[in-house]
Amino acid sequence: MKLIISEEGYRLEMGYEIGFGPPSFKTLTNIIQAFISEDLTVLHPYAERDRERLTMKKQLKDHLLDSFHYDVLFDEAEVQANHIKKIIFSHYSKERNLADSAEQKNKLLIEFRNSKLEDIDFSLKDKIKDYLYSTNIRLSIDDCDIDTQEFIKKRIKFYNQEWLLDYEKPVDLKGIYWIEVVSTEDILTWFEINDWWFKCAIVNQDEVVRNYQYFLDYTEEHGTVFDGMVLKIREKKKGLFLRSVLPNLQKILKVDIEIAYN
Repeated sequence: MKLIISEEGYRLEMGYEIGFGPPSFKTLTNIIQAFISEDLTVLHPYAERDRERLTMKKQLKDHLLDSFHYDVLFDEAEVQANHIKKIIFSHYSKERNLADSAEQKNKLLIEFRNSKLEDIDFSLKDKIKDYLYSTNIRLSIDDCDIDTQEFIKKRIKFYNQEWLLDYEKPVDLKGIYWIEVVSTEDILTWFEINDWWFKCAIVNQDEVVRNYQYFLDYTEEHGTVFDGMVLKIREKKKGLFLRSVLPNLQKILKVDIEIAYN
């Protein structure tokens, strides 16, 4: 692993040495907790987006339709498939004088998936896209299941529009809930709910988010120079990370970390 130090902060190039997805959750939890002392807490952002102004709305709808058409969209209990069978049946029933039966609806779904997408009626595709978009894209807490809503709402610390990431604020952003998630169990649950490509602010207990001590952004990059997972770190007090956190990270990661300057 390599830690690159610059005026903007730190960049820990981790690659895939701690794993990818759920197998890495415990180590990622330990990494976050390495930044916490008695007077600090962790706030994770949960962005609330405007469904009608969503920047990638068309692309998301097209992707969802492709995924359902090729039967690769996660739908373990076939809730979505059963609803889409009804959409397809409703679309064709009068035109084809079809009997309303489970067998007929199953045949229509098979026909849909065996057909080329470009040959399927546009109005039918739009109906299916609208349904998939409404059920798969979570843009507010109310889009989540009841247990997830309860988990988030119990831990809300702030609601604001503090945009702390290093790219432009999306035009469809309505606001950000800052969720206090500190314990091992809660962080593991948070990864399952939200995203293990996490972002979080480490702040003093009585401080607002913008006055963070550290801001962490764990993401994946693909390029000619580096390919893999990266932890980007910004700090309020220059040099505090090197003195107080890096030694703990080296113990957690159990690797030698090369240090370079940019």
